[in-house]
Amino acid sequence: MPAIRKNRNLVAFLSTFPPRECGIATFTEDLSSAFRELFSPSVDARIVAMNLDEVSQPNYPRSVISRINQNNISDYSRVARELNSRPDIKLINIQHEFGIFGGRWGENLLAFMENIEMPIITTFHSVLPNPEIKLKQVVNRIAARSAFTVVMTKRSRDILIADYTIDKKKIRIIPHGIHPLIFSNSEKSKKILGLSDKTILSTFGLLNREKGIEYVIEALPDVIKKFPNILFLIIGATHPIVLKKEGERYRNFLEKKVYGLGLAGHVKFYNRYLSIPIRRFLELCHMRSEQGGPLYQLLLRRQKKTSLPMSAYWLSSKNLKNMRKPF
Repeated sequence: MPAIRKNRNLVAFLSTFPPRECGIATFTEDLSSAFRELFSPSVDARIVAMNLDEVSQPNYPRSVISRINQNNISDYSRVARELNSRPDIKLINIQHEFGIFGGRWGENLLAFMENIEMPIITTFHSVLPNPEIKLKQVVNRIAARSAFTVVMTKRSRDILIADYTIDKKKIRIIPHGIHPLIFSNSEKSKKILGLSDKTILSTFGLLNREKGIEYVIEALPDVIKKFPNILFLIIGATHPIVLKKEGERYRNFLEKKVYGLGLAGHVKFYNRYLSIPIRRFLELCHMRSEQGGPLYQLLLRRQKKTSLPMSAYWLSSKNLKNMRKPF
């Protein structure tokens, strides 16, 4: 990271951040780095890091200017006051995922938002349809305190408007994006990994129950009837928090389901994360299964569209009939 200079305008990103192992952390690292490359030296990025608890204190880089224990509600207001005292911080960007903020549906975040004096832009990584009353109240209060909200798909925007009655003028769509890559023929990558004769479906990231990977596995027998050479790659280590609480119970559950459905030749686990060449796997994929937890259940059990662009929707029996070839 370049040397930190004083007297410049700053944007503070509130999020998890590496070395904490978390998908939002990796996303925010990439986002803040890209922001710095685009706008430095006139504007720079700083991080307010979300910690799991008081014991977990990762060795953060210098760009992290403050930390919040997600379950300590006083931390949220304290850090807001600290940022208010800094005239160089002009904007707050919250990278929002319900699980990284404490309280029911992450409501502890509101203590920060209600005390901060700068404009806030909130990026929703998950937008859940048909919200219960409490969830709707929390999301509405977050949106009310935000100058704008950012979502990654049109469907997410539609859900915020229809299910949460949020003003469409306050919503912007910015797709998730990926690292820029030189176009590569998938056959070359498949050959390197010994998968030349396979049609590849994949999901990647830290493994936990909320990803709902079992629903994709349950849908595979019907898919295989149409595409007998399909291979589902499940790429990623178990989430460290999940590993601490229950070990590999979820992974074992998935493996048992694979064998129970006779899918041993159609599902492969790569129990690693970040240390493997994710880009290589993306190059060979015909279809990528997005993460989204309970949304898989909505997709596969009710054949409904959701807020995330998941291939699980296309694995529903309704769409399988109309599917001509994998994406």
